[in-house]
Amino acid sequence: MESVDEQLDNFEALLFDSLEFQMAIHTNRTYWEELDHIDPKSQDGIETCVDYGFDQMFERYRYCRPVLDILEPWCENLQDILWIAMDVPYPRDINQHIDRVLENCRRMFYDQIWHRLKTAMIQEVSRVQMIQRNWKKALSDPNYEVCKKRLRREHEELSELYV
Repeated sequence: MESVDEQLDNFEALLFDSLEFQMAIHTNRTYWEELDHIDPKSQDGIETCVDYGFDQMFERYRYCRPVLDILEPWCENLQDILWIAMDVPYPRDINQHIDRVLENCRRMFYDQIWHRLKTAMIQEVSRVQMIQRNWKKALSDPNYEVCKKRLRREHEELSELYV
């Protein structure tokens, strides 16, 4: 299983690498240059890219409200930020503009989201580990009813095999 740091690194890489590819390669530069605003298809592609970047984290933490409470607004905010940053008159140096937009978003992610998200993810992992540890103890300690039921069931199964 990936550590929380690995999950965050993979999330950040997937999100920003796919955004960079979308914005640098799949943005209709001709439309942008001629009309001085980004075309709807390119904007939809950026929004789809953001959704794609968040999908894995949303799926992994779908039952963890504290993590989702951080991810969901960040996803919506990032889509809005990218729309605002990209729907501008055609820049003199489009590649530099795209790089700066992504760098600013990445910096915002690290400054405002990373620490809170990491803390929430670690707390969730700790809860899961605690539940697993308690379940293992309850399953193997005859002082717990679940263990007694397991032992009875196994005794009956073994008795049937040797009768």
